[in-house]
This record gives sequence, structure tokens and C-alpha cells, in this order.
Amino acid sequence: MTRRILLIALASAAAACSDNRSSVEIVGRAFPDSVPSCKYTTGGTQLIGEGQLDVTAGVQRTYGTVFQVNNTMVDPSKANPATVAAAKAWRALAAKIRVNPSDYMKDFPPSPDLLAFSRDARVPLDGTTIEPNGNGTIEAQVVDSTLGDAIFAALGGATSAHVVVGVTLEGQTLDGHSLDSGEWYFGLRVCTGAGCLYPTCKAGDVLEGCFPGSGDPIVCVTP
Repeated sequence: MTRRILLIALASAAAACSDNRSSVEIVGRAFPDSVPSCKYTTGGTQLIGEGQLDVTAGVQRTYGTVFQVNNTMVDPSKANPATVAAAKAWRALAAKIRVNPSDYMKDFPPSPDLLAFSRDARVPLDGTTIEPNGNGTIEAQVVDSTLGDAIFAALGGATSAHVVVGVTLEGQTLDGHSLDSGEWYFGLRVCTGAGCLYPTCKAGDVLEGCFPGSGDPIVCVTP
């Protein structure tokens, strides 16, 4: 009987440590309260539609955005007052980036075809911590200059094309367990010159964004 209880306890412990990839979830790309202040409200407005990576000669070929993220884990102190409440707070450490991931292309074959390009990358994050049963915003440079240059080379003579980007946020709970989000996909328009789509500003207004190079959002503002 003792041995059976021990085995059940060990199995429960193993299950508790497993990564179910749903305890931390990317909800969407966040829209700031305003541009150029670029301050983001937790649980605020989300961007709709694909992003845009401008790879025109002479520009910084990078793409940044801010993700809205939920930590769906329960505060452990609610079940056990002796437990540290912050134990299941989650800290973002890195983002795994996959451009045109093969499994996505197989399961959801795009039509028309995407840009003939595939690459993986990993970028560091700033260590933002999200409390249990809470949400927050996490900034990520999804495409750095090295990846942007490679995408530009694949574009060839075209003025625009599309890719799918898969993002997995990697991190740890404050009690030391590694925990990653499920992979979240979104479309990215790759463009150069006249192939890029920007808002048309009224006289006197200028285009401004929250990131160097390409990023979300780019809007018309009054200087």
C-alpha cells in the first residue's frame, strides 16, 4: 500500500511539472494607448490583420511588436495559504521565431503560396513577469536585421510577398519550472517600395511608429 501511494504521488508530481503549453498564452498583438507615447494597457486593444516588414533599401529591416499574454495558472496560495503566492508568476526569457514553419505549411497550406523562405531564430526578452491568473504585455523584436536581410534576399525582384510567423514565448515560473507558451501564428507582409501599405496622412501629419524599422502600429500623427 505504501509503495502504491508513493507511485501515485510521483506520477502526480510529474504531471504538475509537465508543460501543457496552455498555462501561458499569447492572445494577440497589442495596440498602444497612443503613438508616439507607445504605452500599452494590460488587456487593452488588439491589432487586427497582418503585420508589415518593410525591406526597402536603406531602411532598418527589422520588425517589432508587443504581445498581449495571459498567465492562466492559479495563485497557489488560494489552495494552500502556506504556499508563496508568486510561485506561479511567469517570467518571459526568450521568443522562439519560426518563419513559414513546415508543420504549419503542411497542416494549413496557404493559397496563394507564401514567399519561398524558411528560417528559425531565437531572440531574448526583457524578463517581464506576469502574475498568476493575470495578463500583461511583452515586447519582442520578431525579425532582427540578420533575419530581415535574409528575407529581403528571398524576395528577389518582387515588391511584396507574404510569410507566416510562429512565435513561442519561453520562460520560467518563479518557482523554477520551465514553461513555454503554445506557438502563436500571424501573417507578415514583406514589401519594398510601392509594395508597402502605409496610411495616407492629411497635410501636416507624419507617419510614426513604436519601433525602429517596421513594427506595429504605424499611424499618422500631428507633430
